[in-house]
Amino acid sequence: MKHPQTLAAQLYEQFPNAKLKTIRDNACCAFVLLWCLGYDKTDSEAIMTVSRMMSLNVIGDDCTVFWQKAILFLKGSNSVVDFVPCAEIKKIKQRTPVRYMHNGKCHWVGVEKGKIAFNPLEKSNCVEYGKPDTMRVITLLKAGKK
Repeated sequence: MKHPQTLAAQLYEQFPNAKLKTIRDNACCAFVLLWCLGYDKTDSEAIMTVSRMMSLNVIGDDCTVFWQKAILFLKGSNSVVDFVPCAEIKKIKQRTPVRYMHNGKCHWVGVEKGKIAFNPLEKSNCVEYGKPDTMRVITLLKAGKK
C-alpha cells in the first residue's frame, strides 16, 4: 500500500457512492491497522478489504475500527489493544497506529522506528501542521488466550 485513502478520493470523483465517500473521509485508521498487521497489497485491494470489513461489521459503517474484531478478522488472532496518550513518536519502535490532531481534525498514520512510515493520504494537514495525541499498542495473543 502507498496511499489508499488518496486513491479512494480519486475513485469517488469518478464513481461517487456513499461507501466510497465514507472510506475517502474516514478510513485512515482502518488502513493504518492493515499496514500495522503487515498487509501487503495494492491500494485498490486495501480499499476493497476495508469495504468488506464494513460489510462484515468488523469496522463500523463510519469506518470506526472495532479493534479486537478487526484484528481477529485480519489475523485470526485474539488481541489486546491499549489506548495510550502520545505526545511524540521518536521512541516508537514497532509498527503502531498514531493519531495526529490539528484544528479539531484528526488523521491516523503508521509509525515505525521513530518516524511516520505509512500515511494513507499523500498529503495530510493534520500530519504536516498537527501533533500526535494518541496511539494504539496492539498485542496479538497466542491461541487460546483472550
